Amino acid sequence: MENMELHQSKMVLEGEENRRDETSRLNDDILIRILGFLSFKEAVRSSVISRRWQHLWKYFSVCLRFEQTKPRLASWNLNVRTRKKIAESFIWNSLPYLSVKFVGVSDEMLEHIVSICPLLESLELDHSPQLTHPKVSALRLKHLNIRHCEYFIESTEIYAPNLVSFDYTGKKIPLQIKYAPKLKQVFYGDGSSSAIQHLSIHLANYLPQLVTLSIGMSVVGVVSNFPKLTSLKHLRCDALKSNGNSLRCLTSLIEVAPFLHKFVPEVS
Repeated sequence: MENMELHQSKMVLEGEENRRDETSRLNDDILIRILGFLSFKEAVRSSVISRRWQHLWKYFSVCLRFEQTKPRLASWNLNVRTRKKIAESFIWNSLPYLSVKFVGVSDEMLEHIVSICPLLESLELDHSPQLTHPKVSALRLKHLNIRHCEYFIESTEIYAPNLVSFDYTGKKIPLQIKYAPKLKQVFYGDGSSSAIQHLSIHLANYLPQLVTLSIGMSVVGVVSNFPKLTSLKHLRCDALKSNGNSLRCLTSLIEVAPFLHKFVPEVS
């Protein structure tokens, strides 16, 4: 009887061990894909499962956010120590999404971070007061959002051959989009009465290829010499107020978009 109980206990232990070891039959790519469904903290905890899992968490793709929970601006300055610490971090090589919110990032810091993120596809900058002349050069970047960084920002320069959407909200500044042949969506709001004219000057080369355009302004301004929007299908205009010329101005904007499917005018 004692031998039988011992044999049964051994079988149970062997069964549990086999169940625990089932993941060892999977290759690393599948295990890393599984980790992708976890949070960053959970993925790190997986390293204690076994020797096989010890280093897998270092290779899965994550979305990284630097954010103050309250609107309290923190500084993040670039120096030799910071640069070395960032460069040694494993996470940048596989990072597809980066969000910096209510954190002061200098132009140099931003340029450095983007340069060591070869897989970066989405970049969000929100309330970053130290930016003055941000330069974004990223080969795989598809989505760029710059919001409320207007404290000292004077211009922005963008080189992104795969950029699909660009979202800018803030004060009126020169938009230097050097190279973005795939740009299809622009959301632009500077709160001025000349927002439409500003776009016609700084995005003249890209307006004909846009499919979606959203403009935020204080009042609908005069539209003159606006490029033909030959690819535009969706247009939205948000204005804080209207005047006697608003309807005429919007009509002239619609006239340069012969294939427009949807037009949404909003007046607060």
